[in-house]
Amino acid sequence: MTMGKYVNLAGREFGSLIVVRRAPKEKGSRKTLWLCRCACGQEVVRDGYKLVAGISKTCGQESHKISSPRPPSLTAEHKLTYVSWRKMRERCYNLNSHKYPNYGARGIEVCSAWRDDFVQFFADMGPRPSKDHSIDRIDANGHYEPGNCRWATRQEQAENKTCTVFVETPEGRVKLIDYAKRFPIPANIIYARLIIGWDLERAVSTPVRKTKRSKQ
Repeated sequence: MTMGKYVNLAGREFGSLIVVRRAPKEKGSRKTLWLCRCACGQEVVRDGYKLVAGISKTCGQESHKISSPRPPSLTAEHKLTYVSWRKMRERCYNLNSHKYPNYGARGIEVCSAWRDDFVQFFADMGPRPSKDHSIDRIDANGHYEPGNCRWATRQEQAENKTCTVFVETPEGRVKLIDYAKRFPIPANIIYARLIIGWDLERAVSTPVRKTKRSKQ
């Protein structure tokens, strides 16, 4: 039997609901149903039509209803920060996010003050400085919460990761960030080389290849 065509809603957000996957149809019904996870953590099944039409936006529990993810008006700086806030939530709660295994599946959560309230997040973190910045957890094993988050560039985030990496050297086991100070190669590059399988001696002794600029 050929299945009728339907729009795949998996991964999309509707109010406080994130669509997880398609749910089995009810006997005798032609409605396309979807399993959704509410921002409060509760899972519910909703009719796809009602989701798209904006009729279904929460799990239905009054205590679980949250404020609208998008504030009434977004300035340019709000929009940039909002993107980071939304992606942060997706990493932790959207099972279809490719980053979920490294965040939500590991138990990383967004604190209750930020999870459903962009305005509070903005008040605590301030505007995202630029498109080159993203939200970084100071303790990589900690949650998204005040005191453990900062705006950082990719370079700064890479250096933050090296602070928790130890390497075995002739002098013993030391932090990579400290050992790298002996060499002209940045710690984040040494770290990246180790990740792809280089041994430590090669990682710290191989010069960084300079990129040739094309002549105008």
